[in-house]
Amino acid sequence: MGRHISLKHAFLILSLSFIQFVTVCAQSIDDTNCNYEFVDKNDSTMELRVSINGHEGKAEYCKANNGDDAPLPTFQGRYKDCMVFMLGYGQHYRLLTVFQVINGTIVREDYEHTICLEPEKKESYLFFHDGQPVRMTYDYQKSKVKFKNLRNGNKYYKFKGKTIISCKNKFYVD
Repeated sequence: MGRHISLKHAFLILSLSFIQFVTVCAQSIDDTNCNYEFVDKNDSTMELRVSINGHEGKAEYCKANNGDDAPLPTFQGRYKDCMVFMLGYGQHYRLLTVFQVINGTIVREDYEHTICLEPEKKESYLFFHDGQPVRMTYDYQKSKVKFKNLRNGNKYYKFKGKTIISCKNKFYVD
């Protein structure tokens, strides 16, 4: 009987894990829910709907020509009042998409990254939150994402609007 109960618990945990992939909720400082969901809008478009502190935003992703599912970004985490997603194209390209509330409206910003050709255990990405540079580090061995506010913001402003080269925990611009 103990084995039967543990299988039920395993099924429950797997079911809850699957649900978490569809919609992820996080709490903000003032306890207002934040979440996202992917919605099949029509035959050629998927829509990512984001809600942060009661504000709504969305982004569209095109499906392949044969009607297959669109390549969708994955939720990486939440940094303060923004939600961070990543879409990878090939082995060395990542598109970081950041949604944050600015003046009562959700603003979407994309940050293109070219990753170093030398494989690492960790990859670092750069984005801006409220005008300040932030490093997002993904550790492949531990499957963990960490955010770090970077000092000396003036040093990083040259990266805005450009493809960022990320190599060995440093950032460069062509």
